[in-house]
Amino acid sequence: MQLLREVLSDTYKLKNELFS
Repeated sequence: MQLLREVLSDTYKLKNELFS
C-alpha cells in the first residue's frame, strides 16, 4: 500500500509539471 501511495504521488507531481 505504501508503494502505491508513492507511485500516485509521483504521478500527480508529474501531471502537475506537464500541465503547468
